[in-house]
Amino acid sequence: MSLGLPAHLASRIVNSAIALGAHVVATVVLGAAAVAFTLLWLQHPDVRSLPVAGAIALLALMLWWLRRDGSPGIAAGYLVIGAIATWLAASVASTYPPPLHPAALYVVTALQVALVMVGGPGDRVRSTIGFAVAGLAVGTVAAVAGRLAAGEAPSVDFLPLLSAVLVIVVYSTTALSRRDARTVQPSITQAAKDEKLAEMRSVVEARAAALLHDTVLGSLAAITTDREGELSDTLRRRIEADLDAIVDQDWTERTGQGGTHHSDGPIVDVIEEASEIGLEINLTGELGQLHRMRDDVAEALALALRQLLVNVQQHSGTDGAEVVLFGEASSVSVMVIDSGEGFDSQAVAPDRFGLRHSVQGRIEAVGGTVRVWSTPGKGTSVLLTVPSLGRRDSDDESLPMERTS
Repeated sequence: MSLGLPAHLASRIVNSAIALGAHVVATVVLGAAAVAFTLLWLQHPDVRSLPVAGAIALLALMLWWLRRDGSPGIAAGYLVIGAIATWLAASVASTYPPPLHPAALYVVTALQVALVMVGGPGDRVRSTIGFAVAGLAVGTVAAVAGRLAAGEAPSVDFLPLLSAVLVIVVYSTTALSRRDARTVQPSITQAAKDEKLAEMRSVVEARAAALLHDTVLGSLAAITTDREGELSDTLRRRIEADLDAIVDQDWTERTGQGGTHHSDGPIVDVIEEASEIGLEINLTGELGQLHRMRDDVAEALALALRQLLVNVQQHSGTDGAEVVLFGEASSVSVMVIDSGEGFDSQAVAPDRFGLRHSVQGRIEAVGGTVRVWSTPGKGTSVLLTVPSLGRRDSDDESLPMERTS
C-alpha cells in the first residue's frame, strides 16, 4: 500500500488514511446510536436516560476534535468519555420494557464499536493497535460494569470484538506492506537510476558517434576534393575546428563546430563550407527564417544540412544542389534538392550512419521531422522541418532571397 510513497511520509500518510476510515465508521455508529436513543426516548421517556444523550453528544464532539488534532491526549480523552457513555447506556438499559430492551443494548454495542474505532494516533503500528485494543477493553469493562450496576448479568457481545480484529488486521497488513516497501524501494530506486544512466549514455554515444562521423568524413571529403597545394584558409579553419571538437574533453556536449560564424548563422556557414569543397549551391527562399530558431535548433539543422551536402558531394554524382529556406507560423524548413543518381531509401542498410543518425537523429532530437524523396536515376530531395520561436510578427517578416554560391 505504501509502495511508491517517500519513505519519510509513508507511515504518516497510510496511518492517516486508516484513521480517517476508522473515524468515518465511528461517526456512522455514533449517529446510529443517537437515532436509536431518540426513538427509545420517544417511546419511553425517562429522566434517567438524559445523561446518556449528553454523553453521546460529548463523545461525538471528542471524535470531531480527535479528527482535527489526532494527538494521544485527545485519543485518551475520547476513550474516557466513551467509557462513561457506555457505562451510562448499559446501566439504564434495564429500565426499558422488554420490547425496547434490544434497542437499548444496541446503543451500548454501538458505543463500544465507536471506542474501537479510535483511529490510533502517531506513526507507530504498535501504538495504533494499542489504542484499538484499549478501546475494546474500556468499552467491554464499561458495558459489563454498567450492567452489573443495574443488577443484570453481563452478556457476550461479539461485534466490538470483530471490529477490533478488523482494525488490527488492517493495521498489521499495512505495516507489512510498508516493511516490504522499505525492502523493495532501494531496488526500485537503483533500477530507475540505472535506466536513466543507460538512457543518458545512449544519447551521449549517439551524439558522439554522429559528431565523429560528420567531422572525420566531412574533413576527408574536403581534403580529397580540394585543389592541389596548400589548403584554403576557410578549409583549414574548418578542419581545425573539427579537430578541436574531437579532442576537447567535453566534445560530446558541444552544440557548435567552432570557428567564425556568418552573421546569418551556422546554416550559411555550412553552405559556404560546401562551396569550398567544390559544390555549387543555389540558395533560395527566405533568409530571415534563419533568425526564428533557438541556437540549439539552428545548430542541429546546420549539422544535418552539412551531412546532406556531404552526401550530395560523395554519392549523388553531381556537383550542384539547391537549398530552399521557407517557414510557417511555428516551423522553419530547409529543403535540399539534387538532380543526381538518387537511391532507394528503403534499401539503405541499418549500418549506414549518415542519413539515419547525423540527419534524422539530430533533427528529431530537437523536435523536428525529416522527409526523403528519392528515386534511382532521378535525384533526391530531403525536407528538414524544425520548430521556430513562434508566429512571425510584421517586424520579423522574412525577406525573399536568391543566392548562388
